[in-house]
Formats: sequence, structure tokens, C-alpha cells
Amino acid sequence: MDRNEAVELLQEIREVGNILPTDKSYLEALDYAIDVIAPKSGATVVSPAEAVPVCENCKEYETLFCLQHKRMIEASDYWRKETGADEMTYPDLGQLLSFLLDKIKKANK
Repeated sequence: MDRNEAVELLQEIREVGNILPTDKSYLEALDYAIDVIAPKSGATVVSPAEAVPVCENCKEYETLFCLQHKRMIEASDYWRKETGADEMTYPDLGQLLSFLLDKIKKANK
């Protein structure tokens, strides 16, 4: 990977933010940035040992996000089924919570 490819990939990661830290091209670009770009720019570089706790913390957040996303999809599917909304319509989170709370209140009467 040359400098231009590394810079381009790192810029894309910054803009999109959806490339996993385990992606091979990401790691190659990061290695290039650490070994070549950072020393020339005077930037501070975090060692892999210092980055490990951050990566572990990200895994916990990613797991939580995936679980929340799965539950949101399930709740939205239920909302669409009950309200007759088409499959391209998603409820606002406030609408969804109000809807679910109303269902719970009716079920408890």
C-alpha cells in the first residue's frame, strides 16, 4: 500500500466510520500512517499495547449496539404490523415507546 492509498483509506474511514478495525486494508493503512506519515508530521502515535483497552471497550459497545438495533427492528416490525404501516415506514423512537406503553397499559387492565 502506498502513501496515497493509505491516506485515501484513512480519510474514507473518518468520513464513513463503518470499517472495522480488523479489516486488513484498514490495518495496512494504519500501519503505514504509524510508520511513515506520523513521524514526518510530528504526530503522537499510540502504541498497539495502549490501543488494546480501547478496542476491548469498542467491542462491548458494538455488542450493545447490535443488541439494541436488533430489538429496535423487532419492535418496529411489531409496530408496523399493528398499525398497518408499510415496510418502508419506521416509527420515531418516541412514537414507538408511546405505542408500546399503551399496549402494556391495555394488557394490564
